Amino acid sequence: MCRTRCNRIGWAGTSWSARVKTACLPRCAACNGSTCSPILRAAIRGTDFVGRVGGGEFLVVLPETDASQAMGVAETIRDVVASNPIDPVGQVTVSIGVEQVRQGDVNEAMAVNRADDALYRAKAAGRNRVMAGAPAGQTAG
Repeated sequence: MCRTRCNRIGWAGTSWSARVKTACLPRCAACNGSTCSPILRAAIRGTDFVGRVGGGEFLVVLPETDASQAMGVAETIRDVVASNPIDPVGQVTVSIGVEQVRQGDVNEAMAVNRADDALYRAKAAGRNRVMAGAPAGQTAG
């Protein structure tokens, strides 16, 4: 799975109206049922699921995908979003944390929390990047 956050989208709220900011997010990464924005549709596979978690954050579920494939999908999402300016805001980038459900996880929330940790490490490392979760048996630091 990929935990994705649009970077500095709050800037759009201070420079543009809230209406422009609200319109920007769906054009960047929103999906509604089986219909995805053209930008996101170009980045994900037909088997993937996307949902908005809140604010500028999205969760991309990648069924039957190993860690290497998930990193590839995440990098494609990052590249496609950054390469498609959104009027009137311009370039929007995303930071992405990638993680898998692991043997021993009590529930999916454990993997989501690890993906969230990786997302915030990606933001701290400079934004517009993809970071994998900590290896099994280690915690993010």
